[in-house]
Amino acid sequence: MSVARPRVTSVRWAPIRTKKDRPSVSVGCPVGTYYTDASGEATCDVCPVGSYQDEEGQTECIRCEPGFFTAGNNSKNATDCRSQCQPGTFSETGLETCMFCPKGTYQNQKGATECIPCEEGTTTVDVGTVDREGCGCPVSDYVPFDGVCYKSFVEKTTRDEAKKTCTADGGILAMPKDSATNTFLANLAPLEAGRWLGLTDNNNDGQWQFEDGQILASSDYSNWLRGEPAPDNGQGGCVGFWGSGSSWDEKDCSYDRGFICQLNEAPKKWRKDWRCGWGHPAADGNPAECYPAGVNPCCSFANWCGNTAAHCDCRTCVDYKITGPCVPGSFSQTGTDPCDLCPVGTFQPGHGQTECLSCPLGTGTDARGSETSSDCVDINECTGNHGCDHVCRNTQGSYRCECNGAFTLDTDGRSCSGGWPRGTYGLPRTNTGCPESAGVTWHTGSRFQDTEDDDANNYWTSGLHFDGDFWRDNMIQKFCMKTSYWTGHGTWPRGSYCIFKKNECPSGFQTGEIYWDDEDNPFNQRNSRSGSLPDGKYDRNTLIWYCCRNDGSANTRIPLPSRKPFYLFRFRQGCQKVLGMNVREEYFRWDDEDTINESDRHGAHPHDTGGSRNHKLHYCYYS
Repeated sequence: MSVARPRVTSVRWAPIRTKKDRPSVSVGCPVGTYYTDASGEATCDVCPVGSYQDEEGQTECIRCEPGFFTAGNNSKNATDCRSQCQPGTFSETGLETCMFCPKGTYQNQKGATECIPCEEGTTTVDVGTVDREGCGCPVSDYVPFDGVCYKSFVEKTTRDEAKKTCTADGGILAMPKDSATNTFLANLAPLEAGRWLGLTDNNNDGQWQFEDGQILASSDYSNWLRGEPAPDNGQGGCVGFWGSGSSWDEKDCSYDRGFICQLNEAPKKWRKDWRCGWGHPAADGNPAECYPAGVNPCCSFANWCGNTAAHCDCRTCVDYKITGPCVPGSFSQTGTDPCDLCPVGTFQPGHGQTECLSCPLGTGTDARGSETSSDCVDINECTGNHGCDHVCRNTQGSYRCECNGAFTLDTDGRSCSGGWPRGTYGLPRTNTGCPESAGVTWHTGSRFQDTEDDDANNYWTSGLHFDGDFWRDNMIQKFCMKTSYWTGHGTWPRGSYCIFKKNECPSGFQTGEIYWDDEDNPFNQRNSRSGSLPDGKYDRNTLIWYCCRNDGSANTRIPLPSRKPFYLFRFRQGCQKVLGMNVREEYFRWDDEDTINESDRHGAHPHDTGGSRNHKLHYCYYS
């Protein structure tokens, strides 16, 4: 930091004596002092703070320009006048030349001789922080609480994928081990219902364990929802918040939910109660030390942390203040403690260094504090998928995005599109319209079904996403039909799902049909049709053909265009999972004709739980 050039003004600091008034005894006052006989005796007094004198035998000192100061009395030169260190900087005297406050500290005052440490668990983004608000978590968007940093993610994903995201940030899934932490996490914004936490029962033996290995029973705290833990349909083993509340519930680990991460923290070597030494173990089991960057860095004979001579200077006192040069793998503004570890992607082999060296382009280190260039390895840019729609492929010094199946890579190098397969087929129309076009044209159609009028009892999932009207005695099905065989890309992926049939089923599908016996009364029967429809028969009753396949796992995410919602039909497993989409199972139950009912189903058709006289089809809504 440069030293400002001082400006000086001649100011009397003692009465001016003319030669006539001076005593007959000559006194030669040295530089840094001035002559005075105010006490009746000729003396030389030192120039006070904020002034200097660079000549001998003078009767006054020269005051520094306003805003400039000297480090002490007896200053002998104009260059001793210096400006104060500004906020965010410090020096031994509080005057220039100043150093930036190291990372992890701040200073909001002028003329400081030291910087103020951030609270435990927090740090600063850079050197030279000027206020306490600059202290925060070492990873952006994390929020500190009780010495630990947390972040809430609204992205819905499986627990394994959530854990990978936390690991990429240098952390783990959050562990609420007490009521205060649990309440804080439940209210941590952005809010998302049912977020994964760092608690599992991997062996299904009722022995719940936190991410750090601690057994839940030993923490003396839990917050299970009434009736929990209880697996869903016999599957569970993972824990998250119940809805938007603070209670815990057990879920199958493959369920898609939001999640909360916490940054890893090394076991602290000091205690909150200021005790230290033998008989007062820290979290790592060793005798506690005193926080070296805190206000009480010394351990006294009586095993208390403090900062007085009784704590720091006695024969058996231990001073934990760090005072040596930075070791390899670390650096500071001055090259001496307190030092910061070299960030990820850098290294430093020397002692007492003020900066770290960057790894070659396309390489980086796996952790902070690397000491040699051999720690620089190829960076896996694909951690977190690096913004790729489908697949991120790591390469030496770089990465590339790839698309699954029939998808093609867009010009932005990350997005995949053009994914509806070739062939003719149809999908149920949602309340947002037909699916994303993705290179194909959808033709719409509708079927008005006059279902049973007497004791009418159609019913459906609350919040059903059908595009169409439905009542207890009538309903309208709406369709999105692809009628051109050659548009689209590739073939439908393996899985377990159904679509509407139009001409021939695409490769890999089997055919089946569902027959609705609609209202028989000729005076009330109002069945009608319009537009493009699936293969079938549409008269006083309704017959629709389907194409279904069951040659893959419904839990394996298949690639389909994901920029707009759409429906598939559930087949013999649960709802088929789709890349980049959340899925919700819905149903509609038709109340078919009560008299001489002829409703029927044959072949490969959507999952139907309506019994022998009615139909209840299960839809999979993707958004």
